[in-house]
Amino acid sequence: MRTLYDEESNMGTVIVIDDEPDINDMLEVMLTLRGFTVKRALNRRNALQIIREDPDISVVILDYNMPGMRADDFVEKVRQLNPKPRVILLTAANRIEECAKQLGIDHYLAKPFESDDVFDKICECIEDTGLSTA
Repeated sequence: MRTLYDEESNMGTVIVIDDEPDINDMLEVMLTLRGFTVKRALNRRNALQIIREDPDISVVILDYNMPGMRADDFVEKVRQLNPKPRVILLTAANRIEECAKQLGIDHYLAKPFESDDVFDKICECIEDTGLSTA
């Protein structure tokens, strides 16, 4: 488990996209307590608007199984809008690694997940961008 950082520092901006409000609530509380600015969306179209308006988003947490826009179309549009954010795929699907690879995503978590696992995965994403979380 990674260490917690100074409460005064901003760890970065994360957008959580899940059609389950309870997942959004839990991730928002957990990430806010760890110093992240959290945006949230219940659908992918709304998420694209938020990403379009906020170039500081560094991590996108995306539920794989959601109604509406397909996950691969969404990831492609995110990369067209802003190639900087790293994407973490969340899914209860058995083939999570295969799903992530098909989307060109290196980071993924299976539902249910532990909050420390989410935090560690976000830190990995931020490290991948060359930004520091300290």
